[in-house]
Amino acid sequence: MLPASAAPADFTCSKNNSISRLFMELGLFMEVYNNTVTLYFHLFLGFVQTGAVIGPLFGLSLASFCASVYVDTGSVNTDDLTITPTDTRWVGAWWFGFLICAGVNVLTAIPFFFLPKSLLCNPIYMLFILISIIQFNAFVNMFTFMPKYLEQQHGKSASDIIFLIGIYNLPPICIGYIAGGLIMKKFKITVKQAAHIACWLSLFEYLLHFLCFLMICDNSSVAGITTTYKGMQQDLYMGNAILADCNRDCNCPTKTWDPVCGNNGVSYMSACLAGCETSVGAGINMVFQNCSCILTSGNSSAVLGLCDKGHDCSMMLQYFLILSAIGSFIYSLSAIPGYMVLLRCIKPEEKSLGVGLHTFCTRVFAGIPAPIYFGTLVDSTCLHWGTLKCGESGACRIYDSTNFR
Repeated sequence: MLPASAAPADFTCSKNNSISRLFMELGLFMEVYNNTVTLYFHLFLGFVQTGAVIGPLFGLSLASFCASVYVDTGSVNTDDLTITPTDTRWVGAWWFGFLICAGVNVLTAIPFFFLPKSLLCNPIYMLFILISIIQFNAFVNMFTFMPKYLEQQHGKSASDIIFLIGIYNLPPICIGYIAGGLIMKKFKITVKQAAHIACWLSLFEYLLHFLCFLMICDNSSVAGITTTYKGMQQDLYMGNAILADCNRDCNCPTKTWDPVCGNNGVSYMSACLAGCETSVGAGINMVFQNCSCILTSGNSSAVLGLCDKGHDCSMMLQYFLILSAIGSFIYSLSAIPGYMVLLRCIKPEEKSLGVGLHTFCTRVFAGIPAPIYFGTLVDSTCLHWGTLKCGESGACRIYDSTNFR
């Protein structure tokens, strides 16, 4: 089961991979140039560029093959399948490509075992890797779960949140990287000075992000989950509180999540649980009327969707994004000095291995486990899980905003 934040994460990873690809191309070009005889440089570069073109072609061919193989091949009899790869219900063996690529990566990693081992005895380098792993853990978690956090905390749609994160953070990050490089060049920063700059800027950015999480809103008022049907706040989710006297005889499904907003400012899990008897209009303009659970003096009605959290909560989101933009600028400003420390603490003949090992460690020990353990923590704050048609648990519908923070 994929979390609801998978789409924002994929979008963010796509942007990060594009930027990483640019630096990889530049680094690869310089590596070939520095480690080949000038006479053969163009030949080696031709091989490298040819491989860069052929690689995606092999990748697409492998993807095509995997897509034509059923996902549960080996555990089910494919002769009994009633669907084909052209059917929209077909799921290809997405996992098969990972096994093949993993095997190839293991083979290509063997030569690295014969490279110099002095890097592991370099205390500055090992400390830098440890710090990078911790920092990248936070970075991955932030970009993976930040859209979901802001969506739940401030009551905005996922598309709006992703757009705002990009608008507020990408320009400061770009400016910070360029400014960091210019400062290093203008003032001829030494390695020791670069280490101080990277350390103190990173610490300041870390503390600044704590202020972001003071920009909070109350939990959405959902009857039976965060509030009672009488509008009183309740701290804990209790399964038997979903039903009340006003809807107990309606035979409403308690697992359905199709929220409506009552004209009393309280949200309900569904129009049925709001006790609504009639409806007018169609689609997103549908209005439910005669709702017995909505306690108002006049006509009790509800519209589709959760109730808006109000102007004050929207302002909190703006403050959060402004602080986040400042933090992103400071983070990117410290990146170039930090990278200079990494390069200068490694012997010239070990630079390639050092940079590669640094990238490998951050991706493996931060990029892979971070979404797993942090996703588990996020799931622990869920107040109500959706249910799939097969009866299994689906995506979380509403979180406890305080614990999520």
